[in-house]
Amino acid sequence: MSTSRVLGVLVFVGLVGYIAAASDITIDPSLLSNSVVRYRDQAQISDFPAPVAYFRAAGLSTGPTEFAEIKEKILYPLIEKSRKRISAVVIQWFPGQPTGLGVTVLWSDGEARESTIARSPQGHYDANAYEILFAKPTP
Repeated sequence: MSTSRVLGVLVFVGLVGYIAAASDITIDPSLLSNSVVRYRDQAQISDFPAPVAYFRAAGLSTGPTEFAEIKEKILYPLIEKSRKRISAVVIQWFPGQPTGLGVTVLWSDGEARESTIARSPQGHYDANAYEILFAKPTP
């Protein structure tokens, strides 16, 4: 095997290891002693604040009825069925894609999942559509 090929393999392995390690970075709360906000290690917290729900491009929604259906069929069931604490849920409408709704879930442990949830031609969401966010890997 040539020297350049060996170097290429070593660089590739090093980059893969670096990328894998970067996704597992944790924040040490003890190093944030000068912060205005008091942070604690997640393992020490038994109560957790309600997740933030952020609606992006909400002007593309069909209105209050759609918001109510999203809360009833996607947002609340997702939060209730999650075995891990959820920090935030991002709901996003896409221009030119009226039959799909983007949903991103950010768990407190740093994991994130996103998927597009289909809307029927009648404008409704399936009652179990949120379950796709628990599938591994997320499609």
